[in-house]
Amino acid sequence: MSNSLGFFNTNLLKLLTHKISYLQASAFQASRNVSQADMPEAKRREMKPFDKVIKKTGKNIDMDLRQSDVVNTSEQINRESEVLNLQNIAMEYQSLIHIYKRYHDMIRLMIGKG
Repeated sequence: MSNSLGFFNTNLLKLLTHKISYLQASAFQASRNVSQADMPEAKRREMKPFDKVIKKTGKNIDMDLRQSDVVNTSEQINRESEVLNLQNIAMEYQSLIHIYKRYHDMIRLMIGKG
C-alpha cells in the first residue's frame, strides 16, 4: 500500500530516518569517547557533519554510513563535554522521533485509520 500511495516514500521521511541513523552513530562515537576518556593516549572520534554524509542523487536522498565517516581528531577526550554532546544528541533524537510519529499520525488520519 505504501508504494501505491507514495506517502511513505517521501524525501522528508527518508531524511528523517537517515538523520535518526546518523544520530545513533554519533551517540555510539560519543559513548566510545566517554568510555576511553581515562586512557592517556585516546583521541576523540566523531562523525563527519550530517550534510557531508547525506548524498543527494537527483530527486532522491540516500545515506550509507561507513567507517570513513568517522573522523579521528587530535583532541584529548573531555568526559564532561562528551556527556553534554550525548545529551544534545538525545534531545535531537527525541525531537525527530516526535516529528516521525506526527508524520505517521497524519498519514493514518488521511487514510481513515486514525
